[in-house]
Amino acid sequence: MAAPFLLHEVTMERIESLTNSKVKLAASLAKGKTRQQEKAFVTEGARLCEEALKAAEQGEWTIRFGLITPEQLASPRGAALAALADEIGVVLYETPEAVYKKAAQVVSPQGVLFVVNCRSAEPQDVIRRGQDTKKAPLVAVLDGVQDPGNVGTILRTAEAVGATGAILLPGTADVYGDKTVRASMGAIFRLPIVNMTAAELLSFAADNGLHIFATALDRKARPHLAVNFEEPSMIVFGSEGNGVSRDILDDDMTETIFIPMAGGAESFNVAQASAIVLYETLRQREFMNV
Repeated sequence: MAAPFLLHEVTMERIESLTNSKVKLAASLAKGKTRQQEKAFVTEGARLCEEALKAAEQGEWTIRFGLITPEQLASPRGAALAALADEIGVVLYETPEAVYKKAAQVVSPQGVLFVVNCRSAEPQDVIRRGQDTKKAPLVAVLDGVQDPGNVGTILRTAEAVGATGAILLPGTADVYGDKTVRASMGAIFRLPIVNMTAAELLSFAADNGLHIFATALDRKARPHLAVNFEEPSMIVFGSEGNGVSRDILDDDMTETIFIPMAGGAESFNVAQASAIVLYETLRQREFMNV
């Protein structure tokens, strides 16, 4: 650690040691156990770091610190990112490429990363968000979805269609894992995300008048195009291998739905299925008269 330097009126300290505690912390957050212990995760790349800064600027998230390479700083985007970080009090450290790679979690490091504190939304946040937008709550529920890319993609889709929140049930991939964060494309910073058990989910739905729709192929299932998503709704997407859990399917509140198919494919990937169903909710809520 040595001499500070000045860039666009941003004073920045330099980290040159591979054994620096901040570099080691960022690298260690690749492990889920460490993320749980530290209650922090890494977001990497200019796009995701910009989203993190926007969320921090609004006071909803806290960024511990960031690491940035000279090459990223030399770019207009990197300079703007550093200026915004400085403006809102986020400390950035300039690191040589070799040091940055030690901390980075992606195969092709992108020159800037933040260590961000995890944030737990409250169950009522998904209801309040609906009240704020004057729309009925719409909650995407992930029931044991194990693939991080699928989890991030579903969260991204849910946020895109105006969902008021997401609920993750046991067995679902860690929302703060690197692949999930990248696949979400910043949705984790904008969408209230809550962890629950199946029993807690059913109780929450009953207490708040939320209709539960579960994607499943059974004799009672109706096409997703035939149900009313304008009412307060939870839509449950099950694991890639086992589908929605029996605790939810067997509950009297749950209505099963399926996606009609004309071709010979047996099923959709869970991320594809979520996009099809969630965009039907958007059509019903926003574009019925188009």
